[in-house]
Amino acid sequence: MDPDPESSARAAPDAGSAARERIEGETGEHCAALWVPIGTAGARRFASLIAPITDAFTAAGTFQALHGRPDADLRNSRQAVSSGSPR
Repeated sequence: MDPDPESSARAAPDAGSAARERIEGETGEHCAALWVPIGTAGARRFASLIAPITDAFTAAGTFQALHGRPDADLRNSRQAVSSGSPR
């Protein structure tokens, strides 16, 4: 019996999303050690310094063009930094 084409069409994006989430998680784990020397206060300061840059990129549509979901990604990054656990 042939697989359902609609089901196959949904599976490809789901697999891609799962792979992206896995890679994002692994990247965060590998980069966590880079933030240790500056600590939470340093990470928050860094985030505040680059906020105008990320805001300009968002306003210009750069993140949208590169990643497709800039608002969620940017919001998650800022929340992680403000909670003391940078991505």
